[in-house]
Amino acid sequence: MGLSEMENFCKDKDFRERDFMKLIVFSDIHGNSYALHGFLEQIRGWEYDFLVFCGDIFGYYYNQKEILETLSSMDRLIWLRGNHDGYFLKLYGGRELEAPYIERYGHSYSKLAQRFSREEAKLVASRRASYEAEWNGQKVGIFHGTPRDHSEGRLYPDTPITDWEEYQKYGIVILGHTHCRMLRSVGKTLIVNPGSLGQPRDGKGYSFAVVDTDTKSVAFEAVQISCAPLYRQIEEFDPCLKKLKEVLERRA
Repeated sequence: MGLSEMENFCKDKDFRERDFMKLIVFSDIHGNSYALHGFLEQIRGWEYDFLVFCGDIFGYYYNQKEILETLSSMDRLIWLRGNHDGYFLKLYGGRELEAPYIERYGHSYSKLAQRFSREEAKLVASRRASYEAEWNGQKVGIFHGTPRDHSEGRLYPDTPITDWEEYQKYGIVILGHTHCRMLRSVGKTLIVNPGSLGQPRDGKGYSFAVVDTDTKSVAFEAVQISCAPLYRQIEEFDPCLKKLKEVLERRA
């Protein structure tokens, strides 16, 4: 379902008047298709209204093309563009050199124009870094970064919230980008980050969140996968970039 179709679906009167809205939220896959497929297998048969992907297909690991194909086949998906997805578009369009990105993030950023079609690049470009909806009188803001900086803003579990007025426009704010699970509140606003499905940095493992917008309840769920196939890819493509493996081995 495309974004315009999704927006029309959200405006449907019968849909708006449902008693609740159940969202399954995931973020920051970063080329880790193994975790994505583990997640999809785990939620098979679950009831939900929308899947919400807070962005970042690209960066770090290597199976972005497979992830693009998988996301494109999913129904009831709200799909945002992350900051690394924006980097992909810059490199794909030749607006920046790839060498600094490879040095910092790894060879997932090499030869992008040869590996991805124009149609795939257009699909990524069609996403945006924010999404707003109102369900049962509950205004929900979804951002890759933060309400003030949609792509690059970071709010960690211990970050002071100085721009609280930006959050209080919503009943629920859903964020990605930090790769850290978070459940906070500012005034009557609930703030949720599902953690990362591709590269967790909080030592709590691959994760997603289930959000009920009516009760404002949140449950974090872990995804158990074998890291062996991903480790083999790291050794093949980026054996000198030790942080790509070390971050996956953090423990809380």
